[in-house]
Amino acid sequence: MAWLDSLLGRATETPPLERRVALEEVERLIREKRHAAFQPERSACERPAEEILAGLGDGAHVAEALKEKSADANSPHYRIGEQMRKNFNARVPPLLSGVPRPEGGEYENFRSFHARVLAALAQATKITVDNRYLFHFFKEDMNEFGHAMKRAGTAADELQKILERHAPRTREYDEVEGLCREVRAHEENIGAKQELAERAEAAAEETRKEIEGLQRAIAERRQALEEARARLAKARSEEERLRSLLAETLQPLARPLRKLEHLVVEKEYTRAIDAYATAPVKALLEEVQTKGDYASLRAVLARLREALASGKFEVDERLEEKILQKERAIREGELLGPARELIRLEEENTQAAYACEKLESALSDEKARVEKLGGVIRASEKAEEELQQTKEALQPKLDKLGERASRVLNEKLQVMPTGEK
Repeated sequence: MAWLDSLLGRATETPPLERRVALEEVERLIREKRHAAFQPERSACERPAEEILAGLGDGAHVAEALKEKSADANSPHYRIGEQMRKNFNARVPPLLSGVPRPEGGEYENFRSFHARVLAALAQATKITVDNRYLFHFFKEDMNEFGHAMKRAGTAADELQKILERHAPRTREYDEVEGLCREVRAHEENIGAKQELAERAEAAAEETRKEIEGLQRAIAERRQALEEARARLAKARSEEERLRSLLAETLQPLARPLRKLEHLVVEKEYTRAIDAYATAPVKALLEEVQTKGDYASLRAVLARLREALASGKFEVDERLEEKILQKERAIREGELLGPARELIRLEEENTQAAYACEKLESALSDEKARVEKLGGVIRASEKAEEELQQTKEALQPKLDKLGERASRVLNEKLQVMPTGEK
């Protein structure tokens, strides 16, 4: 209804605008407010403080004076009295005179002074109780000491009442200053995380470039591996074809050679017959690889042809004809070319398989390297995420500080992050 108020000439209140302030200004305003608020109490605190110092000084003077005195030598407890006098004289004077005058005139100065006074009085009381027989030997001195301590204690109670009267307001200032320290520490944490995130991002940028290069290399190596495997598979197929071709020729001779083995006694023939009867293709390849030809096979087959011709063992006519055809083909060198080609393929395929293994190993290493480098990028992402989370956590702290500071300073304030206007 602001328009109606305007028509009726009513005055309307404009809500106070928030004043944007930096953290340093809030700290300065609180210091000034704390100082100004305590000034009316300062003179009230100075009077009991002086009274306390006077009482402590008198007590220290009395304790120091005992140094020049001694217990009654005729007393049955003379030695105990002297020991207690020396102990009291050595400990009390430095204790009481060691309480410094409050400097600065601020609430904290008087609060710290009051705490030290209470500690000194408590310690002096304990020392007095530990040396209680001094009241028997030095009654007047100890009574005077007691009056001095009571004077200081009474003044300390008076000072405590003044401090307690001001304490609620001080707790408000303490809370705001504590929030200021919390915000400052949080901003320092943001700065540290910012620096960490920048270093992590710089490392990640270099890593991305390296990964791009590795990925190109992986693609090229994968293509090379696929091509090498395809070539190897084709060569393996040709190898099997040749092996089957040799086996097709030699395998039917295995049983006749076993029969021949029983007719031949010469060792140079029996070893060759057994080898070609057991694994004919293997025997052929070994002989061709070591000797360049298969002379042993020719010799064995010549003996087989003689045995068949002489009728030393009988076989089916069709089988005999087949054996003689194969013997003739082998004797004329029909298997030499395929055998040599198979040997060459086996050697090449072994090398090709080893090359494929090397490619696979290199590819595996490159993939592992990419995975490891991915950790650098993930670390950068995590550092950036933590930085953003820390930045987001700053505003609630600033809002809380602004609310508490506004209430204490009686002014609507909005605390800005450091460096932001």
